[in-house]
Amino acid sequence: MKIRGEIWKQYGRCRGKNQSIFFPEHKGNSTERLAKKICEECPVRVLCYRYAMLNEEQGIWGGTNDQERAMHKAMIEMTGFTVPQYLQQVVPPPVEVELNFSVG
Repeated sequence: MKIRGEIWKQYGRCRGKNQSIFFPEHKGNSTERLAKKICEECPVRVLCYRYAMLNEEQGIWGGTNDQERAMHKAMIEMTGFTVPQYLQQVVPPPVEVELNFSVG
């Protein structure tokens, strides 16, 4: 299966779940842990993380919260790279991603 652009979102384990789980009021609480647990087995977790890093999203994306991603961003920038430069090397855009799993 080939996924282009943002079509990958339809394959997320979060799809169909109560979205408030992914926007917990407090970092580290049981709701955040539940959201991260859902992300652990998600086939598009890396693409989700990439999307959140590029768009500075709030909440749980790709198994990380916004504070964790801000820390990742700061560490990336300390290397002299911008986030887009770094992600282009480490997590290429979903132009031609092959996913091998069944939906259903």
